[in-house]
Amino acid sequence: MAVIVAASCGVAALQQVPRATVSLDDPPAQRWTPAMKAMLAVHSIDDSVGAVLAMYEPLMKLLPADTGDRLVAAIKTQAPTRLQELQGIAAFGATVGLSVNVTTLAMFYYFYELMHINALREKAEKVLGTEAMPWRRSCTGILSLPEDRSMPILHGRNMDESPHQGRNMTALIDVVKGGKLLYQILDWTWITTGFFTTQRYGGVSMEMNWRNQGSFTYDDIMARIEDPNSRPFVHVFRAIQEAKLDFDTAVQHIVTEQNIAPFYIIMTGTH
Repeated sequence: MAVIVAASCGVAALQQVPRATVSLDDPPAQRWTPAMKAMLAVHSIDDSVGAVLAMYEPLMKLLPADTGDRLVAAIKTQAPTRLQELQGIAAFGATVGLSVNVTTLAMFYYFYELMHINALREKAEKVLGTEAMPWRRSCTGILSLPEDRSMPILHGRNMDESPHQGRNMTALIDVVKGGKLLYQILDWTWITTGFFTTQRYGGVSMEMNWRNQGSFTYDDIMARIEDPNSRPFVHVFRAIQEAKLDFDTAVQHIVTEQNIAPFYIIMTGTH
């Protein structure tokens, strides 16, 4: 068993993060509403998700005009339930004053992969500055095995992000099915319906960190996205947790999955 402790870069004080329950038994369009409500009960739209969208939406507009529609079509083909979840987030957002459509959320679903497009990354650094970009910073993690082997492994991580309001989206989310806890999410990327940090008691804990490797054009990344056998990173961890894979099987899944862009993973778990 592992327990994750997560921190965002530059945090000046510690406070309990919002907590929500996401039930996989709910209709897909309603699943992430509790997470949205928990976040907005503590932070305003402008001091959380609104600031993140405001920062990155202009970058996404640098891509060809049909990119968003192509991304939505890819999700509809490969993971239609995820598309329904994104539509639900957009629909709930409209009720609370968050202006976001499913096309924009589809771009965030593939955000990690899209930001491996060399030309887009170069433009982002010119527009936002190199220090704002995650690939210029140092997300990392540590695993600590207590001397008392009956105690859980501690899995700690930091997650660098821009803008700083992104940390206000951080939430502890209990994902349940049949009324029982399946796994937990502890980060701010749940807005994609996926995540970068997760733990499952008796299973695995995992975190993803940015990796720069290779040189990718727009056409390279889009071809991988539209390949029916490829999956974005946010799909990988969720598939592992929902299939209840043990450590060895999870490693094999990661190795054999046809991923779109390179990444680092730090993980622990049971055999």
